[in-house]
Amino acid sequence: YKAQSGFFSFSLDMVQYGTISGKVTKQDGVTSIQGCIVKAMQGVSLINQTATDTNGNYSLYIPTGSYDLTISSNVYLTYTASNVQVYSSSTTIINASLSATFGTIYGVVRDNVTSNPITGAKVEIFKTGEIASLSFAMTDTNGNYSINLSSGSYDVKAIKTGYVSQT
Repeated sequence: YKAQSGFFSFSLDMVQYGTISGKVTKQDGVTSIQGCIVKAMQGVSLINQTATDTNGNYSLYIPTGSYDLTISSNVYLTYTASNVQVYSSSTTIINASLSATFGTIYGVVRDNVTSNPITGAKVEIFKTGEIASLSFAMTDTNGNYSINLSSGSYDVKAIKTGYVSQT
């Protein structure tokens, strides 16, 4: 194309905006979760993001269109809503209840000779390869223990005075 002098006229449409908003709670549907990251994506492109407030609320003001919405946190499973439609001057409500990424380590501590349960044994949890204890539980009268933890790899150690500890 060779540039020439002349008048060129353009007609542009204004971008239309709408809102995605909602509330993020724990799995109970009541307890708010603060600080979750909420992202509106189109394919691999991040269009907008925000964090939930102290009441678990969020709001994203974005151009009209179709989005994948993700809500994530370090201690909860990521929530995804696909093909969320945003319309001009409207609010699309997406509430989410997140499940914790916690698991439970549980078991029984028994005397190796008699197989009787050991009451009051200390069961310690360590991040794999580390020496500092993260948590512990004491066994009940049946030798049972239970500890809730976030997902990961752990070493478990049982300790009781008069016994050789075991990992």
